[in-house]
Amino acid sequence: MNEVLKDKQPNYDELRFSWFKKSETEDDYFSKFVFLYLSFISSLRKRFFNNSISDGAAINSLKNAEQIKLTYLKFIKNDRLEITFEKLITELKREPLKNSSLNNKKIIEVKINDISDWSNLIAFIYAVRNNLFHGEKNPESRRDNLIVYYACTMLRPIVLILLAYEANNFSIDDYDVKRMKAMINELS
Repeated sequence: MNEVLKDKQPNYDELRFSWFKKSETEDDYFSKFVFLYLSFISSLRKRFFNNSISDGAAINSLKNAEQIKLTYLKFIKNDRLEITFEKLITELKREPLKNSSLNNKKIIEVKINDISDWSNLIAFIYAVRNNLFHGEKNPESRRDNLIVYYACTMLRPIVLILLAYEANNFSIDDYDVKRMKAMINELS
């Protein structure tokens, strides 16, 4: 391996935190989302669901992670994110997001039923990832900008929670909202 590259290789944990920090400094939501998503999926795949055979499998495991869901719902209810979440739900009811993943050869419409619809929230974030990474999101489209903005806004607290869990060596099933809020505030 090239000696220059060898000296500059960060470990995966450092990269996750670095990607999150980069998401905080980006001006556009498309770039923010990419860095948040990198931090998010690497945390899921390398820290929490490391036996998952694919990103989709890790995403499906997260849909069933009840403690993370509870932490997230408490987090957004105690923050002003609940209003943004409600606006997202309204937007998706008006026009559901179409997941353009080519893996399953069919277009799936994604909408979120209510603020506690964790499974569809995670499906929404994954659909935005698929659409963005497969070239189906256009930064010149008002609707696409709005959808990516919502995805960033809803993904950020999940990443903060995962990073806080990771920094404190918690498992996916640990749950202490008061302690989590303190740790998340330190990260953000």
